[in-house]
Amino acid sequence: MGHVRQIENLRSPIATKRFLENGKPYKGPDRPGLLTTAMDAIMEYHNRLDEFFRLKERGVAPEVLRDHATGVREARGVYLKKGTNSGKSVSMVKWADQNLPDLHELTSRFATEEGAQ
Repeated sequence: MGHVRQIENLRSPIATKRFLENGKPYKGPDRPGLLTTAMDAIMEYHNRLDEFFRLKERGVAPEVLRDHATGVREARGVYLKKGTNSGKSVSMVKWADQNLPDLHELTSRFATEEGAQ
């Protein structure tokens, strides 16, 4: 459900699949944007952070939370490498700020959570 909420809240709609017309990606009026690898990496990281805190608030078992924390850390690596190029991709940092405004707060909360363990 996290990904559904993300897509619903995007400032501009994006398509997740590429359709071909005569062997070329179709970018007609009903397909204004395509989900890029960078956007996907950013959204996955955000979704994993969100899910981690949702599970924590529900009081799941510590081993389940540890597994999810591992997933968050792995997704962060992809986010940094493919999503924002370690913050060097100004356009992707801006896109994330506009479309996932709580990303920085979730990242900060997770860092605090890890430091407390």
